Amino acid sequence: MLENLLGADRLPLTLLIDAEGRVLSKTYGARDWDSPESRAMIAEVFRIKH
Repeated sequence: MLENLLGADRLPLTLLIDAEGRVLSKTYGARDWDSPESRAMIAEVFRIKH
């Protein structure tokens, strides 16, 4: 099953996946994705200069 492949043993789960389909980050639980902390984490994972 997909949950075994991705290690999704609980929800909610957010995956950040690159263009080649590699999972770069897994985040469990609710999160405010517009917060400065979340935006910084996304920029770091994808190596985006901001």
